[in-house]
Amino acid sequence: MRNLRFYAGLRSALFAWLALTLTGAEAGSFMVDPTRVELGADQMSTTLVIRNDDQEPAVIRVESRAWRQNDGEDIYEPSPEILITPPVVTVAPGSEQILRVALRRPLDGQKELAYRIFLLEVPPPPRPGFRGLQVALRISLPVFALPAAGATPKAGWRLAYQAKEHTLRVDLANTGNAHLQMQEFSLSAPGRDAPLALRQSVQYVLAGQSYTWLIKLDPAVRITGKRLRLKAVTDEGHVDKEFDLDTP
Repeated sequence: MRNLRFYAGLRSALFAWLALTLTGAEAGSFMVDPTRVELGADQMSTTLVIRNDDQEPAVIRVESRAWRQNDGEDIYEPSPEILITPPVVTVAPGSEQILRVALRRPLDGQKELAYRIFLLEVPPPPRPGFRGLQVALRISLPVFALPAAGATPKAGWRLAYQAKEHTLRVDLANTGNAHLQMQEFSLSAPGRDAPLALRQSVQYVLAGQSYTWLIKLDPAVRITGKRLRLKAVTDEGHVDKEFDLDTP
């Protein structure tokens, strides 16, 4: 079983809705730590810390969803399996609030369970005379419950060149029993470091699922051989390997 880990990076997990045509915007500011949680047999519950760095109180509603994937799409569904208390918090300026997170069902014996926690800011009433948009912050973080049998992702890569569209197709299939997080990858000619194509994006591939990238190549790029070198960074380590190109 992988060690239980808590990840405190990636503040980019938060995003806001903005309407650029309006005259202005007001937004709160809060952060959550950690930004990823893993639970297991020796730790079925944990805590999250919300910090409010704004000058006004932050009211935050917390929700949990079961998380699955289908054809590369994330699907979130209501589920009672993750308990979060309290479900609504008010965090004073410059202060912190602790949330308690617990798994309310037994671990699956063979496969990792995946969930998402959503922290939604409840905007305060607008200030007198304000004309514009209030921005509601929203943070989403994953929760993984490790299987009793041990968590082992297994990445399978396939590369194809579609000459008519001058496009590279990159397929990542996770045939293991736990999630895999792809952070970035590049494609180059065998024995070369200069990339022909590059993708930098955080993408989770859950157990038993797959994801596909279609990369439109620059017209100046030429694919002349039948193999490409793939260099990838995942949360399970680095990949540096040559692959045959499939024929579409």
